[in-house]
Amino acid sequence: MRTFEKLITGCFLLSLFIFSCQPTEDIESSTSIFINNASTKFYLSDILSIEGYTILNNSSQFPIRGINRLLFFNNKIITLDRETDFENVYVFDQTTGNFLNTIGRQSETEQDAYDGVMDICLDENSNICMLAAGKQSFMTYDLSGKFISAMPNGMYGDRLVAVPKSAGHLIYNEMSANEVSADYYLLFFDNSGNLIKRLVQYPKSCNGQSYEFTGFLTSCGSNIWFSPPFCDTIYMVDKNNIFPRYILNFDKPAIPTSLINKNSTGWDFDKSPYLCEKFACTDNMVVFEFMENSRVNLGLYDETRNHFYKFSDSSKDFLSDLIQAGDIYPRNAKSFALLIRPNRIKYLINNNLLDENGLNKNYPNLLADIKAAYTDNKYLVLYLTGH
Repeated sequence: MRTFEKLITGCFLLSLFIFSCQPTEDIESSTSIFINNASTKFYLSDILSIEGYTILNNSSQFPIRGINRLLFFNNKIITLDRETDFENVYVFDQTTGNFLNTIGRQSETEQDAYDGVMDICLDENSNICMLAAGKQSFMTYDLSGKFISAMPNGMYGDRLVAVPKSAGHLIYNEMSANEVSADYYLLFFDNSGNLIKRLVQYPKSCNGQSYEFTGFLTSCGSNIWFSPPFCDTIYMVDKNNIFPRYILNFDKPAIPTSLINKNSTGWDFDKSPYLCEKFACTDNMVVFEFMENSRVNLGLYDETRNHFYKFSDSSKDFLSDLIQAGDIYPRNAKSFALLIRPNRIKYLINNNLLDENGLNKNYPNLLADIKAAYTDNKYLVLYLTGH
C-alpha cells in the first residue's frame, strides 16, 4: 500500500501515556496557567475589544444548516457544516456577510466530489483541502469551488491541518485505529499522500471512543496546536514532534490515574477538569474552552500581562453575556473569532441578557444587527482583539 512506503520507523513516543498529560520535554519553555488563582475584579471590556463582526446572510438556494469550522482568508469566510447530512462548504464575503459560492459537492460515487468530510483547512496554495473520510482522501478545491485533486490517504480521521512550508498534512485521529493510523493520535503525510510519521500513542483499550467536546488539532498562523481528549496540556507541534507549551494547573489533577487506561464514554470524567475542543491564539493571547465542575468555561491567558482570566469570574458588563455565548475559532495574529449561533442569540434576547445601553454606547450598530440576526435566524461572527 502506497501509504506505508515512506513510513519512518522509530517514532517518537511519550514516556507516559498521553492521557496523563505530563510534559515530557522542553519543560523550561512551557508556561503554567493557574486556573483558580484569586483574581482582582475585572470586566471583559477591560481586556477585549470587538474589532468588527459579520452577520452571515442565508441564501434561499444555499441555506446555512450548521457550522462546525470557520476559516478566514482574503476577506472571505469559509464554513463547514458536518452537523447535517448535507456536508456543505460555503464561502462568504467577510465585509457584507453575503454568500459567494460553494466549495465542491457531496457524492459517494463521483470522483471529483467529496463524501464524509471530517474537517477542512487552507493549504500552502490557499486552496481548500478536505479530510474526506468517505473517500479516504485529501480532496482539494480552489476558493471558487473548482476541483483540483483527490489524493488517497487510507484514513478516516477527525481533524486536519496543513503543515507549513509545503511539508504536507497532519491528521488527528481520535482513537479510531486502522492499519494506517494504528494506535496513534497524530499522522504526518507528505505532499504525495504518503504516511511519513506516527506520533503520540494511546492505549489500545481506548480504541472505538470518539468525543466531540474534547481533544483538538488546530493551526493559528504558522503554529500547530494539539491536545488529546481529557487533557490539561496544550502542545505545540514542531518539526514532526510535540512539546508542552501551556499546562493548565487546576485545584485537582486533570484525570484520575485510575481512569487513564479505561475505555470510557466520557461520563467517567464528568467531575474532572480538562481542556475542551475550542482553542485559538494571537500574538499575545491564548483563548480556550475548558471543563471544570461539570461546566464549560472560557478562559484567556494574556502573555503580556502574564495573567489568566476566567470569563465566568468577570463582573457583568456589556460584553460578558455576549462573549460567553460563542464558540472560539482562530482568525489572525491580532484577533480571534467568536461564532454565535442563532439559538444562542435567541437565548440572550429572550432572557434579557444583553446590556443594550452598553452596546449602544460602545458599538452603536451591533445591537441592531444582533436583533436583525435574531429575527432572521442568522449566525453572528465577532472579531475580538486584546488591549
